[in-house]
Amino acid sequence: MSESKSGDTTSPIALDFYVIERVDKRFRGDSQWEVGKLSRQLTQQDWAVAYYNYPFRPARNEFDNSPDIVLLHADIGLVVITCRGYGIDEIGRVTNEDWEINDEYDRPVPEVQEQLAHVQSQLTGVADLMNFPQHGALIGVVALPEITREEWDNSNYPDLNVEILFEEDLKNGPFKEALLDAAGNVSIPDQMFKKARKRMNQGDLLSAERDPIREEQLSHTRSSQYRAAARGFELHEQDKVQEQIGLHVPPGPQQIRGVAGSGKTTIMAKKAAVMHYKREDWKIAFTFNTRSLYQTIGKTITEFYRDFSNGEDPGPNLEILHAWGKNPKYTSENEQSRGLYRKIAVEMNIEPYRLRHEIRGFPSLNSSCADLINSNKEIPEMYDAILIDEAQDFGPAFYRMCYEALREPKRLIWAYDEAQTLNKLSAPSPKLIFGEDDAKHRSVDLSGFYEGQVRKSFVMRQSYRTPRDILMAAHALGMGLYRDEGVVHTLTDKTDWDSIGYTVHDGCSFAETGSEIQISRNRELSPHPLQSRVDPGELLTYSFNEDLSDEAQTIAENVIQDIVDEDLDPTQIMVVCVGPKDYTDSPSIGPARNVRAKRIVNAINTHADQKLNNDSLARIATEGSRDEFWKEGHVTVAGTDRAKGNEAASVYVAGAEQIAFSNWEEAHSESGLTWRENYVQVRNEAFVALTRSEGWCHICGIGDSSSPFLKEIVKVDDVISQENPVFVFDAPSPKEMTGEITIDETVPKYEVHQGDLTEYFD
Repeated sequence: MSESKSGDTTSPIALDFYVIERVDKRFRGDSQWEVGKLSRQLTQQDWAVAYYNYPFRPARNEFDNSPDIVLLHADIGLVVITCRGYGIDEIGRVTNEDWEINDEYDRPVPEVQEQLAHVQSQLTGVADLMNFPQHGALIGVVALPEITREEWDNSNYPDLNVEILFEEDLKNGPFKEALLDAAGNVSIPDQMFKKARKRMNQGDLLSAERDPIREEQLSHTRSSQYRAAARGFELHEQDKVQEQIGLHVPPGPQQIRGVAGSGKTTIMAKKAAVMHYKREDWKIAFTFNTRSLYQTIGKTITEFYRDFSNGEDPGPNLEILHAWGKNPKYTSENEQSRGLYRKIAVEMNIEPYRLRHEIRGFPSLNSSCADLINSNKEIPEMYDAILIDEAQDFGPAFYRMCYEALREPKRLIWAYDEAQTLNKLSAPSPKLIFGEDDAKHRSVDLSGFYEGQVRKSFVMRQSYRTPRDILMAAHALGMGLYRDEGVVHTLTDKTDWDSIGYTVHDGCSFAETGSEIQISRNRELSPHPLQSRVDPGELLTYSFNEDLSDEAQTIAENVIQDIVDEDLDPTQIMVVCVGPKDYTDSPSIGPARNVRAKRIVNAINTHADQKLNNDSLARIATEGSRDEFWKEGHVTVAGTDRAKGNEAASVYVAGAEQIAFSNWEEAHSESGLTWRENYVQVRNEAFVALTRSEGWCHICGIGDSSSPFLKEIVKVDDVISQENPVFVFDAPSPKEMTGEITIDETVPKYEVHQGDLTEYFD
């Protein structure tokens, strides 16, 4: 037996026990949970990971169950365990094929053998893991915690083609030692174990498309830097929090709060695939606000589902639906039924979109959902689970409509980053959505845990997509931390800053208005590999331009340079236009985003025609189907509402000078908004635009260094160009912060999430 890797500081030893779902299985009783707790103890002590009701299962097999427990252990190998809770008196005849249990028959041996073969094929089907069986054992185990070895031996049962663990091995017994004896003398090399771990949690799926690159192939181009960084540190690798969220099937509502780039959409897609795979009879809806995400979400869900199901595609019970659905007066028959609101309205025999047009010819989604809720008809229970991505974009009526459309136990799951909303700034928490009764009891309480370590709320604070420099700049500019007239909206609590990955320095207090606040972002929470390959501040650049034409020319020249000199593919480049949506120029604010977008597309195509003999290199995202964002061989130019949810290696933000103005939609109306509320949408657009970047970001605007927002850019750039950047600003008055980012108390603080969970296994 090899020397144990327990205590190795590189080992992922904390809480690597994942409960997919607590369900009652035939013949198990409490045995599966008891053996699960033993497996969890190994993951706390050793280099190991364990899954309870692992979601893989053989396709079209006679066993409906996923493996009870799957254990990957560095000193043992791959172990699949099936558990049985019956006693010796309940067992009659025993063979390798079936066991007689009272008047029924059970088949634990072929079940665990088939499950082991399937999980093994998932593992060794990867080229780097083909030799895994030479280093780690492959063990199928039948666990019988209610039967002693003596009782079994006295029954004169035949030898079986499986390992059996008895009461003395499982109840305060040598569980690990029994597995080590079964494994023999094995030792899994560190790199092989890490790759096996990655395969088990599907961390290789989304990164597999990235071509390998050897160090000698490296050049100084952005393309090779990006590929090398992505290869050395897979951008979509799943951390422990992501894996817990993605695998859990909660027995009720669940909320997920994540900083930009934390992988919310990917993990929600995995969650949908897991639920659909494990519960094919469930009706599940995955819904979102930005129609251009259809491509990304559909592709991601399909990839995860195919991995679970040996290549099969998701079935019709999993619906990917835009939240709104389109009015048939303006949309083709193919698209009009693809909205969740519209499906529910049609099911209720209520005409969709029947409200009078409220603003510029379009009703709001929230008011339309409220129309259904307030009708004299009940909302039908159409779904078993609804997952809401981009949840910060929706109003309370949309959540309530979804909640009412769910069968018990109301699996409404939503993921959000309140900093990315384009029209408000409030976390979509249960208290704000569902309210309280007269006794202050919440109708939906998401504090604490469901049975079996399943959290009701999660916080994801690691950002993988956007490099630290750009993420910090996005937060500073989005909140207005360096605005001459004062902060627009921000967090005013140390713990809340910690929840999005920042540290408030010692001695700083938000309680004293006007006092100096210093914050920095922890490096480990922004582990983007490009940060180690470039100088501080190099990933973010900016330019001031005399007029709109000059700005378009600057962007066009840089885009062509990205393609010709930096070897980036056009689909790795995105231009995001901020500004009002009006279709005319505003003399007080400046050119609308559609005017800017057309200028930029024309400029790029003119330069491309001259340099690349291609006069159609760039396109506006609204050209063609609104359900598609990217087009092969094209640079995409979009507004923030279309760009949101998408990302690119190189991002250009156009129209930055307009961020200094107040809310473009509400500023000149009698909305009753405070000045801070008028700036929320504008600042959030800046945040969304910058965080589309997976690598480089260039901010363009019209004006010079005296322009208000461009002055902020210079100040922020000075900070992030430091080796260890620290933001310094005056503490705002919480009473005046009507635009303050609100954190609901049911959202767990990060430290709680990492705390001891022993009580939930007792």
